[in-house]
Amino acid sequence: MKKFLRFCVVGGDLRQIYTANSLVDSDYVVNIFGFDEKFKSKLSDKVKFSNDLKNSIELSDVIILPLPYSSDFKLIKSSLFSEKIFVNELMGFTRRGQFLFAGKIDEKFKKMLVNNDLNFYDYFAREEFAILNGILAAEGALAIAINETIHTIHESNALVLGYGRIGKILSNRLRDFGANVTVVARSFEDLAWVSANGIKGKSFEEVFSEIGEFDIFLNTIPSKILTEKYLDKVNKDSLIIDLASKPGGVDFKYAEAIGLNVHWALSLPGKIAPKTAGKIIKDAVLNILKEESHIFYF
Repeated sequence: MKKFLRFCVVGGDLRQIYTANSLVDSDYVVNIFGFDEKFKSKLSDKVKFSNDLKNSIELSDVIILPLPYSSDFKLIKSSLFSEKIFVNELMGFTRRGQFLFAGKIDEKFKKMLVNNDLNFYDYFAREEFAILNGILAAEGALAIAINETIHTIHESNALVLGYGRIGKILSNRLRDFGANVTVVARSFEDLAWVSANGIKGKSFEEVFSEIGEFDIFLNTIPSKILTEKYLDKVNKDSLIIDLASKPGGVDFKYAEAIGLNVHWALSLPGKIAPKTAGKIIKDAVLNILKEESHIFYF
């Protein structure tokens, strides 16, 4: 790939700082925008710290936005920046043919990107990204479980809700810790894979009568699963960790009202291992660019 490709990392959290650092470690030219001055010390000396969004975008071939890129389609996520980065403003500085990478690109943003004639990719949709990011999320959930439960994970009864990428990794890690793991899944195919991996699988209906026996609940399904009906049967000494994106899978208000220990653990990769998470983003971006071998040299 052409090493003189110029990258611009815009907004985000510590993950994006380490994405920029990882890119310069791979000998690319990188500037970063959307961070307060106090975070400059975390950047490699080779990363250009910019205060000019227009200049940063115009001088770049590749733009990398955070995960998620926005929560409202108006502002770029920038939790470490005291100013606002408007989506419309950023897009006004782009030029035809630039490459733009972002996490969780929605239909509104996709339409804007098409209209601006940009080459765009959602790195969150990449399988290798999702798997490696899932490892970080699982490790973060285990760290919460170790610190917050009154039980050891070893010999505890753990219920994993959902058997997607994170659910698969999480259930295996819990089993390795010596937990008695049960997975709740919707499809017969998922339940078959659960069984093939030597873990107990249940449907939602089957687990209802056993709900009070679990010490740790780990939800990965982004829809209300643990409603009042289930929460009323949960043991008060149990720990509930919700890893699902908004709106989450737990009735948090009700859980709090009845005194349950609930943690909504959003964006765990960026909190527990931002350096590794940043490298995962960088690798996914470069993998996509490598696949565009009809454009780039190697």
